[in-house]
Formats: sequence, C-alpha cells, structure tokens
Amino acid sequence: MKVVETSNLPKYTSKYSPKKYTVVQHITLLALKEYENKSYRHFKEWLMVTDKIVDFLDLPDIPHFTTLNKFMNRVNTNVVQTIIGLFSNDEIVNLAIDSTGMRLEHGSYYYTKRLKQLGVERTQTNKHLKLSIGVETDSQFIVSSKLRRGPASDHIDFDLLLKKASSWSDLKTVIADKGYDSEQNHKIAREEFNSESIISPRNQDVPVHRTKGWYRKKMKRDFDKEKYNQRNKVETVNSVIKRVMDDSIKSRNVKTQNREMEFKMLAYNAHRQAMSMCS
Repeated sequence: MKVVETSNLPKYTSKYSPKKYTVVQHITLLALKEYENKSYRHFKEWLMVTDKIVDFLDLPDIPHFTTLNKFMNRVNTNVVQTIIGLFSNDEIVNLAIDSTGMRLEHGSYYYTKRLKQLGVERTQTNKHLKLSIGVETDSQFIVSSKLRRGPASDHIDFDLLLKKASSWSDLKTVIADKGYDSEQNHKIAREEFNSESIISPRNQDVPVHRTKGWYRKKMKRDFDKEKYNQRNKVETVNSVIKRVMDDSIKSRNVKTQNREMEFKMLAYNAHRQAMSMCS
C-alpha cells in the first residue's frame, strides 16, 4: 500500500467511478489475491472472515468478485509495471536475468500424466506463458519483466529487460545464462548501458581463438565465476513465485493472463519487502 501510494496514481479510475473503492485498495486486494493463490469467488469468501485485513484496508464492505475482475481488465500494464519497479531504490544495481514458464492449462496434473503414460495423444496443446525477469541481486526485487507466449527464445527479450531496469537505476553488472549468449547482447550491455556483461558462453569447450565475437572472446578469457554465481538469485525468485503462488495462471484470455502474472510479481516484491523488514 505504501509503494502504491507513492506512485501518484489518481484516487479513482474515472470521474464517473462510484468512488466506493480507491485504486490503492483495488491494487492491494489484487496483489493479496495472487499471494493467497485464490480465484475471485474464493478470495471474496476469504475476505469475509478476515476482519483485520478489511479494517486495515478501510473497506466500506466486501467487494463483489466481479468488481476486482473488472478492475483487473481495466488497469493499464504500465501502471502495474511502474509499481513493481518502485520497490527498487538503489541508484546502481547488479542485474540477473532469466526466464521461466507458467502453466496456462487447467487440467489435472495427474490426469494429463496418466494420458501420457497410456500413450494417448492430446489433440491440442496450449502454449505456456513465458516470463522473463530482471532481478536486483542484492535485494532480490524484480525490477523488469517481459511476458510472451512460449516456447520462445530467451535472448530476444534481453534488450528490453535492460531498458526497463535502467529506467530505475544504472546497471553495474548484467548476469545471464548461456541462453542469452550472443555478441549482440554483449554489445548492448557494454556499449548502450555501460555495464559489465557476464554471460555464460555456449560451447565452453571451444578454445578462445575459435570463438566468434570480440566480446565473447573477452568473456571467455576473463570469466568471473564468483560474480556469475549471483545468477542463482533470479532462479530463487522464480522458485518462490511458483511455490508461494503456484505456477498456473487461472485467467482465460491473454490480457488478464498478463495482468495476473504482473500482480504475482507485485505480490512477490511486497512479500520480499515485508520479509526484509521483519529480519
């Protein structure tokens, strides 16, 4: 709530709004819904027995589940992305990037596994939601992200992740696995963002003199294993999101699927902030 309040958003979404629930209340409730991993209907029922949360948010009454659903459809992606980035307050950051997949299927895991064991081929296979994120290694906050339908190559989102992260802080180091290894990505990191790039090289057994690209050769010669190990933190973030909030997306259409994932990231940053305050 504190972070959303610093984002200078209007109190209500429209001058024609019934002005019953504020934007801050809506965004906080949606992030809490994702953190609790509940559907809209079950989240409403859950709120009915959580008096302390209702009082803390100063809600006039329990919002109908369609109220939250309509706000989810209405809120702009730039608003949510901005709030996610506001958690980072460091001027210079070390950025680790990675990607993962989120399930868009709603079938039982056991059912689909048994079909595979029985040799039954499915007539249609849904794509997964591919999430690429940039994580600040010191604080482990998500500072940049890109959503697309997978499967897709990792390296195509490299430039965009760095641009979004650099809008909040200067980049000191960019760390990535071999899925992002290319001479172009090294050039982007070093020349456009003036940062050190530590990207695990593909074909590590190939000697330096046979490796293509000036920056890739330099990377192999001066590879800093200790700094590269900080990349594990972005994998930890992906793991926390999936363990705490599940790896499935409940929404049906593309727009709300993206918003749901963005609110999961917002809930993760709030979770991380709360944990750091408690420690």
